[in-house]
Amino acid sequence: MHASLRSAAGLRSLSPEPSAQSDAADDAHTLDFVGLLAAPARHIRLSVGALQYGEPRERQIAAMTFAFLAKKSRELCESISELQGILPLTRSLTAYAAEPATLRSALVALRCLARFAPFANEVAEKGGTPPLVALIDSDHAGVRLDAAACAAALCAHDEVGSLMIDAGVVPAAKRLATAEEEELQHCGMSIVAHLAAANPKNRYVLMEAELLPPLLSLCRPRDAAQPMSPVQRQTQQQALRGLDAMCTMPEAVAALNGMPEFFPLLFQLRDDSDELVSPHPGPRPGPSPRRLTLALVPTRTLLLLPPPTRSWGTAPTLVTQA
Repeated sequence: MHASLRSAAGLRSLSPEPSAQSDAADDAHTLDFVGLLAAPARHIRLSVGALQYGEPRERQIAAMTFAFLAKKSRELCESISELQGILPLTRSLTAYAAEPATLRSALVALRCLARFAPFANEVAEKGGTPPLVALIDSDHAGVRLDAAACAAALCAHDEVGSLMIDAGVVPAAKRLATAEEEELQHCGMSIVAHLAAANPKNRYVLMEAELLPPLLSLCRPRDAAQPMSPVQRQTQQQALRGLDAMCTMPEAVAALNGMPEFFPLLFQLRDDSDELVSPHPGPRPGPSPRRLTLALVPTRTLLLLPPPTRSWGTAPTLVTQA
């Protein structure tokens, strides 16, 4: 028997036979978590072979093994990389499109690996970016969400973000921003925020893709009768972070000033009960104007808002610091 096939067969010991447990929702409980952590290198080697040459059930367990280990620590991510586990994970993005359970576990593993720059770069080097972007438009809801989350994790790294742009992630992020599911909106805004914060070239790409209107739309706070969910609040903060980065471009500032919804949005944010509107750091004697920092951290672009006691008829002033 080929060595890789023997490795694939060895994974059967990690789970009962399919006839004993057929419910896909319970698959996560079939892994021997204690055994995986006791001998991770052995199970990584087994999973490398199984993911490439095993039967569908063995491939699924192998992808689950990678996902479980990659979640645990950077050290285990290093082991996956050193034992050549990233290449079969990236290949699975195209090879197993008809196996959503395997595909989702592979995407989770890649997302966890992408938390760390060296492994994010390796995912890109192994050809993972084009098939990943393609999966953002998958017809399978779970695959689409996992692919979007993985793409957001990869875009957090400047060099990989540029490769993701080349693979078409910006139009995909725009589609995510207008999706009905709030989790997809959050992934879309995370992608945009990461890319916008990385470098000026990315910001011009986002500007040309007309992403300012979606940014403004997702910055808008809900009224008291319809409060935001935790995911929507996180999406709003990512949109604010992206908008702050975009405002370092004079072209973006000019475009925002030309949008009739921009200044009303600032008033709405001023009255938001969250800490999005907060006093500027430093001494502030008396009731001085409140300042909104779009990214929650002071940067070059600040929005100077009037005190809360003033009427809504007074417009705020947009100031770009040198």
